[in-house]
Amino acid sequence: MAGGVWGRGRGGPVGSLTLTALAEGIRANQGQPVGPSSPGPQAEPLERGPGAEIYTQTLTPAFEAQPGNEGVAPTVGSENCSPQDAQEPAPERPFQASLYPWEEGALADLALYTAACLEEAGYAGTQATALTLSSALEAQGQRLEDQSPDSPKVWEPCHRGPPHSHASCTVEALKALLTGDGGRMVVTCMEQAGGWRRLVGAHTHLEGVLLLASAMVAHADHHLRGLFADLLPRLRSASDPQRLTAMAFFTGLLQSRPTARLLREEVILERLRTWQGDPEPTVRWLGLLGLGHLAMDHGKIRHVNTLLPVLLRALGEGDARLVGAALGALRRLLLQPGAPVRLLSSELRPRLPPLLDDARDSVRASAAGLLGTLVRRGQSGLRLGLRGPLRKLVLQSLVPLLLRLHDSSRDAAESSEWTLARCDQALRWGLLEEMVTVAHYDSPEALSRVCHRLVQRYPSHVKHFLSQTQGYLRSPQDTLRRAATVLIGFLVYHARPSGVSQDLLDSLFQDLGQLQGDPESAVSAAAHVSAQQVALLARAQVQPRRSSLFRFIRQPGEETPQDNTTGGIDLLSCPYSFG
Repeated sequence: MAGGVWGRGRGGPVGSLTLTALAEGIRANQGQPVGPSSPGPQAEPLERGPGAEIYTQTLTPAFEAQPGNEGVAPTVGSENCSPQDAQEPAPERPFQASLYPWEEGALADLALYTAACLEEAGYAGTQATALTLSSALEAQGQRLEDQSPDSPKVWEPCHRGPPHSHASCTVEALKALLTGDGGRMVVTCMEQAGGWRRLVGAHTHLEGVLLLASAMVAHADHHLRGLFADLLPRLRSASDPQRLTAMAFFTGLLQSRPTARLLREEVILERLRTWQGDPEPTVRWLGLLGLGHLAMDHGKIRHVNTLLPVLLRALGEGDARLVGAALGALRRLLLQPGAPVRLLSSELRPRLPPLLDDARDSVRASAAGLLGTLVRRGQSGLRLGLRGPLRKLVLQSLVPLLLRLHDSSRDAAESSEWTLARCDQALRWGLLEEMVTVAHYDSPEALSRVCHRLVQRYPSHVKHFLSQTQGYLRSPQDTLRRAATVLIGFLVYHARPSGVSQDLLDSLFQDLGQLQGDPESAVSAAAHVSAQQVALLARAQVQPRRSSLFRFIRQPGEETPQDNTTGGIDLLSCPYSFG
């Protein structure tokens, strides 16, 4: 092997973890003898600023919340990579050298190592990779053919471009190896998903590794057994960057059931559970992603008693990546045959509603998506009218879902809309058109019909609906404050005087009075109208009903509320649109 060229004790570039294994696998497929595994380059320490060790993004968190995606892992393999696309992969922008500092001689070592790997692999179509390496060396005043006199001179640099980083050179070499071995689909899918750029980023490197593993599971599975075996000793590396890279690749390869079966299930589960006790959030995040991949495997559903406590604990983590990974794993678990819907409903009832109002956009979107999946899996029991934990969870989450239709996060708003549609289908409200109209057209008439149906179906929950909505009157988001103000007005509009306590009405009237001085004019106008409606309902509790005072706007097919009075206020003509 060419590992001897890498004889110096320098840190190598990221991505080099797979280079040796790929080259060995290629030679093995060609019937060439495979020598002992070289130590290979060590992973280059990532550049870390303050707090940079906490990777700031989960792997496509919004994807989990999208309707219809609950059965699909956020992987490169799921990208639409047609054979036509694979013929001519779109070129990416040149990687800049600012990510990694230059070390004298290290790039030359990398070039020689890569060139030797390519030469030993027996490829003639690797001039592009060699040209990239040669151009980078020339920028330092060195030429590849001068460094390696025995190498065939089949390339000539055509221009002087910006110097490439160590990592980007290895990425180019990896692309050439994959393409030469028939893995152009991997290269294409990585380009479409931005995986190569993530791979060389200091803060996105592990996401790039996960995407690369997913692409190889989908399009280059003939290398996975060798890679998996090569990874195992590196999981205990003393080098943190190398250990984390190995962990990420190990996690991604668990999506391949044949590869995962190289180890006993109990061994993999124990390893992932051990990662949950690591003080480094990144390690815990990777462990949760691995548990999610196991949950996708139909054969692992029997491990639910092991998986569930770990996933539920992670919902209380402060790192958004951990919470998102746990929510995604729970959704995949729900999609398996025989998923414990009732158990999950009970366990999630105290944990899920707070996440619908989480400060992190990705968490809100994923939490709403998980609830929608749970409702869809448990809809048979809901349709039978079972008053179990799932029905209670749905009623507890109704107000947050309705208000989050106006969330500032588009992902959270769309996820809430999708989940409300699942609830409408399971509980047979007949409000799908109204839900969509409220979400997309800000229609007060549609919201009035929604509130009327909910008050009719769940009269004992009206007090809870109002109390929940009251909490949003202090939201920092103008759209949420206004949405809450309008929702209170229509709930009170359709409520019976006997269904709401005087104390609650007094509290609502006081809070709405304060909002009449809100700096957002739309909020103050809506608060004025809703406060009047609250006052009229309070008056109706203490004086006889007189029909001559009623001027309700009736909707087609609706009955006028029996006990309430508006005193002549037409709520539907009030400024209740959500501009």
